[in-house]
Amino acid sequence: MPAFRLHAAQLGLLLLLGGWELPTFESNVVQQWLDGARLTSHPLGGREGVAGERDPRQRVASPSWSPELPPTAVLTAANALATSLRGPRQPRRARRIIGTWGLRGAAAVGRRGAAAAAAAAAAAAGGRRHMTADAGAGPGNGGSSSGTGGGSSGASGGLCTDTCRLARNGICEDGSQLQRPPPPAATGPGGGPASFKERLGSSVQVACDFGTDCTDCGPYMGVVPTWGQNQRFAGPVDYLSRQGIKLLARRVVFQPHFVFGYTDPKNDLDVSEQMERAGCVELGIVRVFKHVLEERCGRFRPNATGTANAAGAAPDAGQQHQPPPGLPPLVVDVGANFGFFTAYAAVMGCRVVAVEPVPRFLAFLHWSLAANGIRAVAADAAGGSAGGGGGTSAGGKGGAGAGGGGATGGGGGGGGQPRWPWPVSVVDKVVAKESGGVATMTVPRKGVWGTASMATQMERPEQELEKIRVNTTRLDDIVSAMEEEVLLLKVDVEGFEPVVFKSGEALMASGRVANVLLEYSPGMPETLEHFLPGQALDVVAEDPPRMLLSLMRRGGYTALQLPDNFAKSGFLPEIERPLPEFPLVLPANVQYDLADVGRFRAASVPGAHCPWPPELVAANPLWNETCLRPPEDCHPKGLRVVFAYNTNLWLVRNRTAAAAAGVRVGGPVGLFAPDQDLATSWWSASDPNRAVGNRACPFLPAFLLLRNRCNCTNPKVCGAEQAALLKALQEGRMPLPAPLPLAEEGGA
Repeated sequence: MPAFRLHAAQLGLLLLLGGWELPTFESNVVQQWLDGARLTSHPLGGREGVAGERDPRQRVASPSWSPELPPTAVLTAANALATSLRGPRQPRRARRIIGTWGLRGAAAVGRRGAAAAAAAAAAAAGGRRHMTADAGAGPGNGGSSSGTGGGSSGASGGLCTDTCRLARNGICEDGSQLQRPPPPAATGPGGGPASFKERLGSSVQVACDFGTDCTDCGPYMGVVPTWGQNQRFAGPVDYLSRQGIKLLARRVVFQPHFVFGYTDPKNDLDVSEQMERAGCVELGIVRVFKHVLEERCGRFRPNATGTANAAGAAPDAGQQHQPPPGLPPLVVDVGANFGFFTAYAAVMGCRVVAVEPVPRFLAFLHWSLAANGIRAVAADAAGGSAGGGGGTSAGGKGGAGAGGGGATGGGGGGGGQPRWPWPVSVVDKVVAKESGGVATMTVPRKGVWGTASMATQMERPEQELEKIRVNTTRLDDIVSAMEEEVLLLKVDVEGFEPVVFKSGEALMASGRVANVLLEYSPGMPETLEHFLPGQALDVVAEDPPRMLLSLMRRGGYTALQLPDNFAKSGFLPEIERPLPEFPLVLPANVQYDLADVGRFRAASVPGAHCPWPPELVAANPLWNETCLRPPEDCHPKGLRVVFAYNTNLWLVRNRTAAAAAGVRVGGPVGLFAPDQDLATSWWSASDPNRAVGNRACPFLPAFLLLRNRCNCTNPKVCGAEQAALLKALQEGRMPLPAPLPLAEEGGA
C-alpha cells in the first residue's frame, strides 16, 4: 500500500474512531511510538520528578498535547491500519464528546469498558467528590459562563476524561484530593496540638485540570473552571504548565480551611512563600477581613446554623440552611492577584467582584474558586455578567436559574433561588483613568510576583519581567449599576491606588462603601521620580497623600494604620484574638507628608546643597551620601515616617459602629507624639527603641542609629556623631521639617 501523509488532527480522529490509544508522555519529553519505532521527540514543560518509573511504551491518552506537536505527522497507511499501539482492540463503549479541545464532557466511564464504568458509577454514588461544607459546592453552583474572563461550569453527572498528559500514571494529579473534608483537630506526636502540616498535610503539585485525570482520580463531580478554553487550553492548569509555571495547592490553616493554589515559592517570594511556609497569607489582613465579614456574610453560609452534616458534605434539600432574605453583602477586590482574599470572602458567604488583569493570576484565581466549589462568571466593565449567576447545580438538580446579571448581580441554583456559594464576578481588566483603552503592564517571573503593575519604566533583569497588554476600565464602570452598600473595598495595585480612586469618584462620593482596605504605596512614585527625573509619570509623589486626604475629608473616613508586624504576621493563634489598637491617621499627619514631597524635590535638583552641618558629615559621611530622602528625613509626626515603602490602611466610614464592634483606635500615627519638640529632640521620647520606617533601634548597626533617629548606644562608633548632631540641633543648624501643616491642595 503506498505511503501517504496524515495531519495530526486526522491522525487523532483515526486513532479515536479505531479505538486506539494516543501517544505516551514522559516527564519532560513527548514521545510518539508506533510498532516500536519512535517518530518524534520534543520537550514539553511540566511537572518534574514524577514519582515512579514507567515503561516508555505504556501509553497515556492525552490529546491536550496537540498544540505543542509539529503541524503534521508522517505515517505509512500500512503501519497505521495494520495495528494499534497495543494490537487489535474491541471498539470502546464509552460515549465521548469531541470538542474544540481534545476529549471533553465524557460520560463517567473508564478506559477498560464495563468494569471501569461500574467502578466510576459506584464512586459517584458514594459521593467521592463531594465538597466540604466550609468550602464546598451546594445545590445551585453549576451552570456555565463564557467571555473574555472565562468562567466555570458544573460537572453534571461527573466529568471523566483522561486528557491530561500525566493521566494513567497511578497518581492522582488534578488536586481533587484536597476537596475531601479536613480531619478534626488532633494532638501531635508530643501530646500537644497537631501542626497544620500534620493535620492538613503538605502542599500538592497539581499537574492536571479537574476531570482530566479520571483513571487515577475518579470522576470529578465539582465545579470545572472553563477559563482558558476559548484560547484552546484545557483549563487553568494546562495554561500554567505551558508557561512553565507550577501550581501548588493546600488548605489554609485557619477556618474555613479553603483550598488555595499558588506557585513555587522559589519563584514568588511573597504570597507563595507565605503559603508554603505558614499556610496563610498576611494573617493580620485576614483578621480584618474576618472582623468585617464574619457576621454580615456568615449568615448566608449553609452551615451558619449548624445544619451542615459533620462529615462536611453539602446537606440535602431537606437539611439545607435557608439563607436570610436579600443578597449577601458585597466585597470588591481590586488587584485580586492569586485570589487569596477573593476566595476567602467567597467562602465566608459574601458576593465578590474580583478585578485582575494578569492572565497568570487569573489562572490561579479560577482554579482556586473551582477547587472550593465556587463558580466564576465573567463580568463586563459596565456591570454585565457574561454568564449571569444562574445555571444548574453540580448535581444537575433544578432548572436553570434566573441569573442576577451584572458584575455585582446575584444568581443561584435551580429555579433561580439564591444559593451559597454565590458566583464570583471576575473583571479581567486593569483599572485606569479611562475605560475602553489598552495599557501595558510588567509582570515578573522571579522575585515578588505581586509587583506586577503599570509602572513599565523600571527595568529589573533579576525579575525576568515580561510585558503584557491589557484592557482598561474604571472603578465607577465596574459598579455603575449598584444601588447598595459595598461592605468592603480592597485596593492593592502596587502604587496605582490614586488612579483607582480617581476612577471611582462617584462610588466613593455615594457613601455606600463601608470599609476600605488599602495598600498605601508612596514609595512607588518616589522611586520612579528618583531614578527617572523629569519623565512624565501616571502617579507622582504628591498623589498618594492627596488621595488619602480626599478620602478622609471628603469621603468622611476614619483612617487606621495597620503596622507591618500586625498586617504581615503569620502567628496563627492571633486570628481568634480581639483586634489590637490601631494608630489613628489624622489629616495633619498626611499634610506633613505633602510638605516633605516639596522638600525632597528641592534637595534633588542638580546643584542643590545638602543642608547637613559639615561637622556632622565629617563624623559620618553617610549623611552626605543620603541627603534628604524618605523615610529617614520625613517629618517625625507624619505618616510616611513610620514605614519604608508602603503600608496598609483600614478606612472606616462609621467610626461609632466600628468602635461598638470592637475596633480600638489609638493615638495619632507618627514617630513623635504631637507634643514632642522637634527643635530639642532627635529620637522618640515615647518609644526610644523605635526608629523610622518601623525599624527597631536595638537591631541597627551603630553607624546607622542617628541616621534613623535612634539614640547612640555605642559611643566608640557614634559618640562623636551624636555630640555634633545635638550641638547643631541646639544651635538651630539642623534642617527641620515644615513646622506647621500646610493647607490641603487639590483632591484625589
